[in-house]
Amino acid sequence: MSMARAPDSTYAVFNELKRAAGGTRLVTYSDLARDAKIHLMNVAPRLDEIHARLREKHPGLPWLVVIAVRKDTRLPGEGLFKNEAFALDLGEPSQKVWWRAMVAAVFATDWSGVELP
Repeated sequence: MSMARAPDSTYAVFNELKRAAGGTRLVTYSDLARDAKIHLMNVAPRLDEIHARLREKHPGLPWLVVIAVRKDTRLPGEGLFKNEAFALDLGEPSQKVWWRAMVAAVFATDWSGVELP
């Protein structure tokens, strides 16, 4: 069974994430909202959808959404990966190390040919 087509706003956020990854830079939620022309409150659901779609169709890729961060802390929000088997707690040193390694893996990946299923 294939997933239904994602909303255009999801593709817009995905493309902004790919641009940021290609430029080896973190991107804030507010910048994603501005560049994708969506309300800030709609960014988190778009990130959840992107993460789920990529995990299903491209399970070997690093988690692109880890480069989306809060403007004030430059870290992901607490809700990141709420649908995974763990809750990300960047106050925990080992999880911060994991996040940094995942960010490095995202930056090292060529996203140019990756499409959102």
